Amino acid sequence: SAVQQADDAKIERGGIAAPPGARPLSGNEDPIALGERVFRTATPACTACHSTAPGVNMAGPSLAGVKGRTEALLGSSDYKGQAKDVAAYLHESIVSPSAHLVPGPMYSADGTSFMPTTYAKDLTAEQIDQLVAYLMSMK
Repeated sequence: SAVQQADDAKIERGGIAAPPGARPLSGNEDPIALGERVFRTATPACTACHSTAPGVNMAGPSLAGVKGRTEALLGSSDYKGQAKDVAAYLHESIVSPSAHLVPGPMYSADGTSFMPTTYAKDLTAEQIDQLVAYLMSMK
């Protein structure tokens, strides 16, 4: 199974599993599938706050339809960040979550997003790109 293959491919360093996606890549892996793995295994877990089901908002907004919502946001005067396209917005949201605050009573307070700011240092640039690819697939 894919899960068993992923488990088998884990790189052990001093008894601690390497970050998801840290194993050498052959270049044949699907970035969306790799991004889904980052989404499910990052620490803190994206899944702890974000659902991928439409209309299921948790501590963070649902990510279902995030691509279309972002396209609409970027075309409006409501967007306050620096991104010029959907991929850049998703990247910005991961590494600098307070650049644009999504309206919602549970998402932010006093101009600061509740989303952790640690992903920029805890994930590799490649993992962030994979995560963006996964999120871009959520039409």
